[in-house]
Amino acid sequence: MSEKEQIILHCHYPLWHSNLLFRNGIIKPLKKPTEAPHETGIGVNNNGFGDNTYLHIGNVISLGGGCLIDLQLTDPRLDMIRLLDTKGDVMVKSCSWAFKTPEFASWNSSHQHNLLWINGGPGRGKTMLTMGIIETLVPQAKLGSSSQAVAYFFCQRTDPRLRSGTSVLRGLLYRVVMECPAIIKRIQRRYDAAGRALFEDINSFYALSEIIREIVQDSSLAGITFIIDALDECEDKLPQLLDLIVSTAASSRVKWLVSSRHYPEIEDRLKQAKVSSLDLEINAKHVASAADNYIEEKTAALARIKKYDENLYLTVLKHLKTRAEGSFLWVSHLCDTLEKAPRRKTISILETFPTSLQTAYHEGWTQMQHMNDGEDLKLCIRILGSMIASRQPLRLADVASLARLPAGFAKDTESIKELVQLCGSFLIIRGDVVDFVHSSARSYLCGIPEFQNCGASKRPGFL
Repeated sequence: MSEKEQIILHCHYPLWHSNLLFRNGIIKPLKKPTEAPHETGIGVNNNGFGDNTYLHIGNVISLGGGCLIDLQLTDPRLDMIRLLDTKGDVMVKSCSWAFKTPEFASWNSSHQHNLLWINGGPGRGKTMLTMGIIETLVPQAKLGSSSQAVAYFFCQRTDPRLRSGTSVLRGLLYRVVMECPAIIKRIQRRYDAAGRALFEDINSFYALSEIIREIVQDSSLAGITFIIDALDECEDKLPQLLDLIVSTAASSRVKWLVSSRHYPEIEDRLKQAKVSSLDLEINAKHVASAADNYIEEKTAALARIKKYDENLYLTVLKHLKTRAEGSFLWVSHLCDTLEKAPRRKTISILETFPTSLQTAYHEGWTQMQHMNDGEDLKLCIRILGSMIASRQPLRLADVASLARLPAGFAKDTESIKELVQLCGSFLIIRGDVVDFVHSSARSYLCGIPEFQNCGASKRPGFL
């Protein structure tokens, strides 16, 4: 049995079900063999079971067949694990303040406001807060006696799989099926007619939108919560996605929570519905307190890794708390710098590190321009230009060809890594993959004359 089959079967049919009945291509749970099957059930394909066959927990089944496989472009649950690994574990106390705000309370407890918009500037912790909310809501949904689902998606401009409206809908539907497997039948009917094209052709967004609308009206679900992080990083079909959110938010069966930077074009469309706005700039004091919790976590981790004594630990902790100004990204940037540097340089780094992200980017670019080796500077500019143009993370081996580095670099990944590290204010290496430290780093570089011809510096989606 595959991992998907195990997850779906066990989520939908707890072990207290003694039997399952296969009839007309549908599996239905029975408490006793003599009982009539429940009305709800899930479809299975090509299992070879005879009609009216009783199945027991542990039988090998194939749910959804190729439909589920083709639907999955990415698993947002694993995306969230990756983000947690990159940004640091989310502590519930870091986002507990949001649960006490009138905006969140109104959204969470009533159907008067089914749309909540978390907005704030870069580095303000929107993704951290969103993940904290997901970590709280998902267990609550599982504890409920009725069928509920929390489906989520993380947009990311640097990854082509995570930056389109169609990708968002595929991710949301995948998570819904993982939580409520019976929903697969609504997708399967269309998949039987269209195949993989249902998810990949020019009309996929509109076909998947229709499925979302059907699910929103599905009486077998007690409720469903859709969560989308970083809407501003969705570059294709964003206006259409916003229209879908607004039009379905009127249903009492659905709640939407979205986060983005404070872009007027996003706000204007969301305001067509009864939207509650949780503004991180207005709640700056709460954000600063959450950032303090994050700082304590990051500093404790640094102390373990770098073996700080108590005095050095307290010095780093005090510096971060007095300079962070609520910027999670600035804290992460400085802590990454400290982790990579020898412990003996800790104090000098604290004294010279820029006090804001934009200042950090500016100083990083200035330092690159004053490199002693002019050849390294040219190669670094090529690498940064290739990263802007590619608009997605690149493997080290691909950097050499796309940046048109000299022939000798093609098989010399260590030398490529050294050059990427010289771009450390803007790029980060995870394993053998190179990416921007944050989408704001790419935005900064797009404003520099040297890179204005490297790729689209405009934000597509509202062209």
